[in-house]
Amino acid sequence: MVTTHYPKQHCLYCNVAFDAASEVWEEGKRPKPDDATICIACGGLMIFTEGLGVRKPTEEERKQLERDVKVQHAQMALAHTKGWKRQ
Repeated sequence: MVTTHYPKQHCLYCNVAFDAASEVWEEGKRPKPDDATICIACGGLMIFTEGLGVRKPTEEERKQLERDVKVQHAQMALAHTKGWKRQ
């Protein structure tokens, strides 16, 4: 697993600080603009921008991400690790 470090920023949902991302599906892949990321603290979906900043996904992107099996698996794994219960 490759971890990419970048300047500190904050989750757009829970405001937790982060400065790194790790690819869990494709060995050696690094984030690039328009790739999705998931906040490890709250599970919020964000999209990388130029310079590896983040933005909230558009409504269309959010719907597409929510249908993506890899995103579903990542969110389920995060929820399991955090002990979150489905509401």
